[in-house]
Amino acid sequence: MMKEEPDRYTRERMVADRIEGRKWAEEILDSIKDLSEDYRDSFWRAVKRKFELKKKKKIDSTMMSDDESKAFGRSVVEFGKYRGRQVDEVPIEYWEWLADENLRVQRYLRSRRIVEEREE
Repeated sequence: MMKEEPDRYTRERMVADRIEGRKWAEEILDSIKDLSEDYRDSFWRAVKRKFELKKKKKIDSTMMSDDESKAFGRSVVEFGKYRGRQVDEVPIEYWEWLADENLRVQRYLRSRRIVEEREE
């Protein structure tokens, strides 16, 4: 599914909101810059807790039961080369490749560089 391009008004509103948000952030940062490190750490923990929009789901990495495996095998692939086919119709090698790539993507997202970039 392709993401729709926002209309001009929406893009302008998004830019204006980001500019205004940065101004507010700078004011807040200026107001706490001279406070103790413990105060600032507590402040940032509270901000992260308050505005954490998506809770990370814990992934059940245990082996599927036979019943779960059969049900999953009947589900339909919703992406990529095998879109529209049942999971069991897709070659195992594809799932092995995808699982390996998924681990690489997870490791990439947890890298210090990316974590720091996302926190900026």
